[in-house]
Amino acid sequence: MAHSLKNQIHYSINQCWKENVQKHSYKEQNSKESSYMIFSFSEAFRLKDVGKDFSNFLKKEHPDLKQIKDISPKIIQDFLDGKTHCSKQTIANYYHSMKKIDMVLSRTYKSYETKFIDIIKPVSQNQYKFTGRGVTNQIPPEDFRRILDYCKQNPSQSSYVVRLQQHLGIRVNELVHGLKIQNIHFDKNELVITNTKAGKILTRQLTPELSHLLKEIIEKKYDTSGNRLFTIENASVNRYLSRVEEKLDILGRYSIHNLRARVAQDYYDSLRSAGFSKNEALQKTSLFLNHRTEREQMLTRSYINVD
Repeated sequence: MAHSLKNQIHYSINQCWKENVQKHSYKEQNSKESSYMIFSFSEAFRLKDVGKDFSNFLKKEHPDLKQIKDISPKIIQDFLDGKTHCSKQTIANYYHSMKKIDMVLSRTYKSYETKFIDIIKPVSQNQYKFTGRGVTNQIPPEDFRRILDYCKQNPSQSSYVVRLQQHLGIRVNELVHGLKIQNIHFDKNELVITNTKAGKILTRQLTPELSHLLKEIIEKKYDTSGNRLFTIENASVNRYLSRVEEKLDILGRYSIHNLRARVAQDYYDSLRSAGFSKNEALQKTSLFLNHRTEREQMLTRSYINVD
């Protein structure tokens, strides 16, 4: 039974991956060509991710192509040309990843001759500029759902932070640094959030879905000290979001703040649907966001649309 194109690519990556081998020491001890070799986990995972994307492209655009050897330079160029909506840096990552994948395929399969011939790096056509905060920059519900679906299928510290934002609606620093295992009280169905702006203490009720998610994260043991849920920094989350949005062809460039605005909008709408007046719903939403109650004007300018 023939292996899928994705498996053929991943197999070649694994064959050229020198796990736990230092690149510089290897080069000093060996005179052989090593440009095809992979020395780091991050590069191997990046290549596998691009390889999966490329195999999906082949499956969609060239369904009759079953063997790696039948890939042509034009197919590689077409794949890269389909990334012009991405940023300049992302296109560069795709270009260099495909060049390395071509090397490992050539090294692994005798029937595969290098295809990376006269391949041109595409120019980014993405002229979208993030305009900052404001109600107009709320992430649309459908885009948020697509991001959440991707995060569920690809677990990581950053993906878990994004998924928690759906339930909590707090600032990125509070998500990354304010969630402590000792402050999660499953017996009381309560989450206490520290390290918040102005030093306030926030509490959130634990729904069954949120409880399940928190338990899943705790089992990952990202922080070996057993105290924090995460060990990443704030900027990592927004960088992750940017990469996911490009991968999913989402036009906007939304940050955790824009996700927070969507959560605030949904919270406000639920209060109005429950019968609260406009002013009551605004006050409760301000408290939910850890704002002062007199900041309703800022709330309507930067977070939510009111009826």
